[in-house]
Amino acid sequence: MSVTAAIAIANVLKDPFMSVLDRFFPDKAKAKEAADALTQVFADNAHEINKLQLEVIKAEANHPSMFVAGARPATLWICNIALLNNFIIMPYIQLLSDKALTLDMATLMPIMLTLLGVGGFRTVEKMKGVARENMMPQEK
Repeated sequence: MSVTAAIAIANVLKDPFMSVLDRFFPDKAKAKEAADALTQVFADNAHEINKLQLEVIKAEANHPSMFVAGARPATLWICNIALLNNFIIMPYIQLLSDKALTLDMATLMPIMLTLLGVGGFRTVEKMKGVARENMMPQEK
């Protein structure tokens, strides 16, 4: 999660925060001030939120179950198959026929790009020599 995303989440949550804060602060100005302070806390701690998210990702990747550790790679494979379909296979089918099934990339691309953004850390793991090369559980 980037700082921008943290601020966006805080702004989305500002109205629910305001409804709760209105109960504690009868003065609207004080309630808005408290909501702004909460927004600032999210923005100031975006880096810590990112570090915590990376810890969760590491724990998932080291999980012995393939269904937990393999969730991100499986999602990337699904997105890659959709890309293959839309940009490699379907243009050739459309040359032969006017009926071609294209998949909704507007939904898949944000998922794929988010996973690839975090996936950049795999390069660092490989450079350090600590990357896993298979989906088998690591022996301890």
